[in-house]
Amino acid sequence: MLPRLVLASFLVAVSANIPLETITEKELSNLIENEKNVIVLFSAQDCEECAVLEDELAAIREDLVDNLNAWVVKIVATSDITKRYSPKGEPAIVYFRNSKPLLYEGPSNEEALLEALLAARDTSVKYLDDDNFEHLTQASSGATTGDWFVLFCRPDNEDCQKLEARWEAVAARLHGQMNVARIDIVEGGGISTASRFKVSNIPEIILVRQGKYYRYGLPNQDASSFAAFATGFYKNFPSETVPTPQTPFDALVDRCVFWFKENPVYALSSVGGVLLLLLGIVALNVIPGEAKKDKKRKKKS
Repeated sequence: MLPRLVLASFLVAVSANIPLETITEKELSNLIENEKNVIVLFSAQDCEECAVLEDELAAIREDLVDNLNAWVVKIVATSDITKRYSPKGEPAIVYFRNSKPLLYEGPSNEEALLEALLAARDTSVKYLDDDNFEHLTQASSGATTGDWFVLFCRPDNEDCQKLEARWEAVAARLHGQMNVARIDIVEGGGISTASRFKVSNIPEIILVRQGKYYRYGLPNQDASSFAAFATGFYKNFPSETVPTPQTPFDALVDRCVFWFKENPVYALSSVGGVLLLLLGIVALNVIPGEAKKDKKRKKKS
């Protein structure tokens, strides 16, 4: 029995000392697209902190493979690639779950790292839109479903794309304490809800709590600052009363305004078409009237 335990300990030690497999950017894209669980260390050349974090991740690699069936790899990346997920650059550990990235922002030790990654195997971010927002949040009735920390975003917005991994980290931190959600402002999506809460900047974050809402106003954009705001620091910011849900007519107007803003060329042509139509209607009514007046004048003369 003892020799087997010694052998097992030896194999674990050897495995922990094997460096992580280094992959290319193209290989990373393929893994993210095709694999359910991918854990990536974004590293850099001649980076001592990167080497330390790699040792910690390598030490728990077997546990991650056994429990998550995860790929655990490393990419020596340019800062531009890393900053898609981490504003601080290298080193950074990002856990992709069905292509959804989560940025690890905890301490650089294997126990904390393993606990955080195992707990984050499923995304905790809820997706809201105009149709389900009020039903799920009960925002205007006093938030009987709990507090909601909501990110307003657009899929084509670069700042929103860079924020995704951190927002997933926020959801993991606040799991069990409150609801963390995202609304994508797209045609047929969250246009009316964004208008309802007077969202003017993208991305924008609000905390909805007990019939009031608070706009995130801290300069820091890391998961710790977001979580601190949601769990208490919001009290240092002014509250606003949650507006009542919009009527179907208001929602239709919001969608029309959004469409005109998104399609200015078509909007101008549409306005031009309406003006031509109005001129045509005026002409059809005015010209026959003038013709009748001319006939009457000729008869009198």
